[in-house]
Formats: sequence, C-alpha cells, structure tokens
Amino acid sequence: MKSTLVAALILSAGGSAWAQDWSPLDARSRALGGAGVAFADGRADSLYWNPASLAVGSEKLFDFSTGFSFSLSVYTDTHVTGGLAADVTHILDMYDTFDLEALQNNFNSATPTFTAQDVQNVAKVIDSISHLAEKGKGVLTEVGTGFNLRVGPFGLFVHGQANVGALPIVDFSGVGFSSDPAAFFGQIPAAGAMTPAASNLSVAMQGAGLAAGDADKLAYQAQQALGDAAISDPAFINAMTILAAGTQPGSSNTFYDNPSGMMLRAVAQVEAGISLALPVLPTLLDVGVSFKEVISETSFTTVTFADKDSEDKLSDRIKDDLTKDNRKRTTKFNMDLGVRGTPFEWLTLGLAARNIIPMDLAFAGPGGKIHMDPQVRFGAMVRPINLLRLGFDVDLMENESPVLPGYTIRHFGAGAEINLSVLKIRVGYDDNLAFSKDHGRLCAGLGLDFFGYLLIDIGVQASLTKTEIQAAKVDGSNDARTIPSDRVSAGVSIGVNLPF
Repeated sequence: MKSTLVAALILSAGGSAWAQDWSPLDARSRALGGAGVAFADGRADSLYWNPASLAVGSEKLFDFSTGFSFSLSVYTDTHVTGGLAADVTHILDMYDTFDLEALQNNFNSATPTFTAQDVQNVAKVIDSISHLAEKGKGVLTEVGTGFNLRVGPFGLFVHGQANVGALPIVDFSGVGFSSDPAAFFGQIPAAGAMTPAASNLSVAMQGAGLAAGDADKLAYQAQQALGDAAISDPAFINAMTILAAGTQPGSSNTFYDNPSGMMLRAVAQVEAGISLALPVLPTLLDVGVSFKEVISETSFTTVTFADKDSEDKLSDRIKDDLTKDNRKRTTKFNMDLGVRGTPFEWLTLGLAARNIIPMDLAFAGPGGKIHMDPQVRFGAMVRPINLLRLGFDVDLMENESPVLPGYTIRHFGAGAEINLSVLKIRVGYDDNLAFSKDHGRLCAGLGLDFFGYLLIDIGVQASLTKTEIQAAKVDGSNDARTIPSDRVSAGVSIGVNLPF
C-alpha cells in the first residue's frame, strides 16, 4: 500500500495572478528554452505563441501566398519542487519503521508501556511533517498535445493540457498525543536539564493548556530527539502547541489520525479556435488575434499519511475523486492577441497576451473556484548570419500555479538554432525567475526538414541538480536513490510546411 501512495503522490501529481503554465506545446520551442514568442516565424505551431506570426511573409491583407502548414505535437513534464519526493518517502518510512499506529494505540492505553525513545520518534515525525508547508513545495506533472493548421493568414487549432499538482497539507487541528492524557504523561520520564529553546517550547505548550510538568516532559524529549535549532523553528513550535491543545481529558482524536498529507489538484484544459493575422505595415509590423473556446475541468482529492494503513483501495478512491466525484467543468470564450515587428531584417520583436479575458473555473475543493488571469510575454530574436538564430522570451507578469498554490512562475528562456538545411541543431536554457528554489534547465533538440516540407522535431529539458527520490531509512539502513534532475520534460512534433 505504501508504494501505491507514493506513486499517487509523485506520478499523479501573493500578488501573483493564477494562470495555467505557458508551456511549450511544440518540441522546437521546448529545445529552445521555451522561447516560443521569439522564434514564432510562421510555422503552424507558431500561432500558439503569437497569432501575429501567421502574417509572416505577407505583402498584403489576406495574402494566401504564404502557404499551407500543419503540426501535431505531444509533450510531458515532471517537476519536483523543494525536494518533496524525499520528504514524503521519509515520512512514510517513519510511519512504517516506528509502527506509528501500534505506538499510538499504546499511547492511548490506560497502562502504556512505551519508552522515552518512542516519544522522541514521534517528535521526529512531527518535525518532518511540519516542514512540508514550505511555500511552493510540491510535485507538478503535466502532459499536453496540440494541433495547428495554417492556411495563409488564417489558422485553426486544438490544444490540450492537463496539470496535476501534489500539494502538502500540514494539519494537526483537533488532534492530540493521546486520548488518555493522565496515563500518557505518567509514562514519560521526568524532564532533565532543559535548554532555553526547550523552555520556550514548554511555555508555548503550557499556553495551550498543558500542565507545566507535562509540557516540560514533552519539550525535553523533543530537545533530545531534534536539538535546539529544530525545536526553535516556528513551524515545529506551532505543531507542538496545536497537539498540546488537543491532548486534553475527553479528547478522542489522536496524532496518528491527523489529516496531514497531500492534496492532489488537477486542471485540464482544451482550447479550440481560429486565428487571423494582418500585416498592418507589410514586412514591418503584423498583428494577430485568436478566438477560442476553452473547456476546463478541475478535480481534487486528499490523501493523509494514515490512509496507507486505513484504506485497502486507496488508488481506486483517488481515481474516483479525480475523475468523477470531485470533478467540475467550465466552458469559457477567450482570446489571444499578438504583435510582431521586424524593424531590421536581422531583428524580430514579439509581444503576445494569452487568455486576455480573466476566467473563473468551478472547483469542488477549497475556495470553490480557481481564478485565472492573462499571461503576457515578450520575445526577441536576432539573426547575425543566415544559418544562426538567437532569441529569448520573458514573462512580463508573475503567475501562480492553479494546481500548486504558492508556486509562482515567471518564465525566462533563451535559445540558439543552427540551420544546416536538412538538420536543425537547437540548444537553450530555461529558468523560473519567480521561485528562488527552482533550478535552471538545459534544453536541447534536433529538427529534420525532409524534402523542404516534412518536419520532425524533438526537444528535451532537464535541470542540472540531482534529487533524492527515496530517503534513507530511519532505522539506520540506507536505500536512498537519486535521479539526475528534479525536472525533466520531452516533446515530439511532426508537421508539413508547403508553399503555394
């Protein structure tokens, strides 16, 4: 059951505006660091980034001589933020190694037989869970596909994206250490010499209703288990204070049953529409617009760390929540706008706004809705020589992920493309300027241009850091594993580009 929970959490998985991530649908822009606005040059997949690119090559209004093209793309992207995979696995290791359910039953007994080490182990679990609430920590999984068709200055498109975010939940409200406080505290050894940090923790728990002697016992054991730095952390003090408040005569809810765990939030969107571009100043300034219908489906489920022992069909419950019971649909009309300028033959500038009409999506989870605001991106591309293009994109506003609240996004990407006729070599760099704990990603890819009209592209991205996906066992053994990146993605595109 533990493996089912880990798979569900990881694989399913401020002043900012909420918005769906402006991810590269096509493999070419994925290889170029996501600099899609900069490299929007009239290919069919360019209309996703900037509808004004449909007018590339136009010398008059409604110029169909620019040709016919279409593209089909698929991609996948997985991102672990803040080392969550290791955190979750470590907590589950603790639940297993300490046999926390049996230990809780012992705590509740009228004649408990636990040791001081058992109390210290529980303090370790509390400390680990309390730190899950760090802003932006979670897991993001995304898949998408896109179909684009260009006929002269007109475009037709269908784009689909599905995002799942695994968001940690830290919630000790209403629960305590034991349902029999007198027997529980009677079993804990008397406190030894307490440091100032332990004394401060004791005072906080006394303020929540514990007797001074009982608070000292708990604070001392926490000091022995974790050290002064950990027990001085506000998140740990807050958790211990809440648990102290719940450890009162007559309380029936205990620590093992606390609802801390994960919330999975999902947003899937399909947009279909038409695009039109006009050369306001032929070969100098183009404008474009896309009109579209956006169908959004949201869903959510929650998984507590105790669920792995209490539910035999946990994976089925998660599936039902995400696909049926907690699913909501919203249909909205929206628009994309774009401007593309070529002040010099070697310089192209682009400005694009996506989903310019704010949308409220129905959501069965907390808040009742997900508000999504527009996204605006600027791009620039230079061509110092005919076979080399250099460009970058940057978001002009910061967005917050709708599936991982607290995770903010402001994209910057840059790339280079070498055009060797049949072979295109692409490299890039992609970074999130809004989240300091994110790591930049290296990007690379190849393009093949067969016969001058059949296009095949591949693009990959991977961050430079390693992340531990299974923490060392708390019983002293070590089976830690690492993957070479905390974010990986890949995409493939095929297309046809025919001149008239």
